[in-house]
Amino acid sequence: MSNVKLWLDDHHFVEVPPARPSEDEIVTMAAVRDMSSGMAYLPNPDEILRKAGRKIDVYRTLYYDAMVRACTQQLSSAVKALEWDLDRGRSKNRYKRECVEWLRDFDFQSFIDGYVEAWNHGYQPFEIPWQQTVRGNLIMPKVALAKPQEWFAYDPNTWWKYFTKDNRDGIPIDPATKNFLFAAIDASYDNPYGIGALSGAFWPVTFKRGGIKFWLLFVEKFGVPHVMIKVPASATDTERSQALSAGQRMIQDAVLVLTDTQSYETMEVDIKGGGEAHRSFLSFLNDEISLSIIHQTMTSDVSDNGGGYASSKTGESILNSAAFALARQIEKGMNTILRWIAEVNWNTQESPSLMLYERRDVDKDLAERDDKLSTALDKSGLRLTRSYFTSAYYLDDEQIEEKPAGATPATPATFAEPGTFPDQAAVDAMLDTFADADLQQQIAPAVQPVIDFVKRARSYREVEDGLASVYSDMDTERLQQTIAMMYFLAEMQGRQDA
Repeated sequence: MSNVKLWLDDHHFVEVPPARPSEDEIVTMAAVRDMSSGMAYLPNPDEILRKAGRKIDVYRTLYYDAMVRACTQQLSSAVKALEWDLDRGRSKNRYKRECVEWLRDFDFQSFIDGYVEAWNHGYQPFEIPWQQTVRGNLIMPKVALAKPQEWFAYDPNTWWKYFTKDNRDGIPIDPATKNFLFAAIDASYDNPYGIGALSGAFWPVTFKRGGIKFWLLFVEKFGVPHVMIKVPASATDTERSQALSAGQRMIQDAVLVLTDTQSYETMEVDIKGGGEAHRSFLSFLNDEISLSIIHQTMTSDVSDNGGGYASSKTGESILNSAAFALARQIEKGMNTILRWIAEVNWNTQESPSLMLYERRDVDKDLAERDDKLSTALDKSGLRLTRSYFTSAYYLDDEQIEEKPAGATPATPATFAEPGTFPDQAAVDAMLDTFADADLQQQIAPAVQPVIDFVKRARSYREVEDGLASVYSDMDTERLQQTIAMMYFLAEMQGRQDA
């Protein structure tokens, strides 16, 4: 059987083996796209930059817009307000302790700023130099430096590459390197550069700047009263020019000399309608900018339509959704670095993972749920363990200590290691009065018919269909007497404790 031909265009095809699945990619970007045009990398496919004929550095000029900067700082502050902790996972506790100590000294705030740049620009390269720790037994990342995006480009034949003044085609970066981390937002196979929030804010900012320039010219022309000089219909061009010059001098000196055949008056233009139109236009553009960056609008909706409190709560939740979306990207990048640390220092990929969370959720919602859960468990003679407490509330073992002997609990909810309750101890003591052989003699007659039936059955379905008929052959009289006695003794113990 011949290979299947997969046509890439009218003249080129690749052969696909019919039987064994291929272990390599067949339709690759290098095979489909013509890379022989002299450009040894994939250009950024950003449609905004391509149609505007600009490079990605133009997005940095947008930070001079007040709305762009405010939204960016609001997003950054929301992420930086989150708490962080490391989940040990399958790694050893020692690995977690070492990573926690490293992360406390690491410039995590700058790392977040770099990911905010990735959010706005689509992608952000980080260069990560390493250094030996003070104790000398570990090698840890020293810093994660966010480098300018235009210094790097993606090559589908290799990976990312960087440019130098001596090599404009770019120097390939080894994909196995642990010195470069590339953060990309909404990246895809055909667009490894990602999609940045500022691509949606580019034209609104551009129109804002052009609109403000037009508005200033409009106000300059029509925002102050005009001087209108009337001359006779028979006035010559020279007399009209003299009257115009006199009017211009009046604007400067507030003095006007006229002949007895001339008169003047001031004329004001009502620009209220134009001002409202311009304000609505700016409000719309600002809404588009904030919607692109933090996924919410912050201008005219509240003042025009009312509902300030509801709108603020909705805006807060939407901002949180944008902040948490960015937080998940930060977790992904940091967990890559943590895995590198484990590989370099302990020769394993079992590493702790970063978690970013909002402390309010842990302190309130989870605590209220666990309080109800503890009350319910307490009625059943159960308690939450120390292990659950430390895991759910991101605490270390050394942050919890045993309650002093004789202390009275403040609330019904208790968190402790599983212990022995007085009621359970009494029941256990009663069970100890029965010899193992005696219990076996009581259980055996009850379960022996079931064992014999299962041995005779030829299929699981036969066991399932005929098991109910076996119960009539069970001898459970002695077992029932024992259970009844245990229930009676347990009830008496409960009454005594009550």
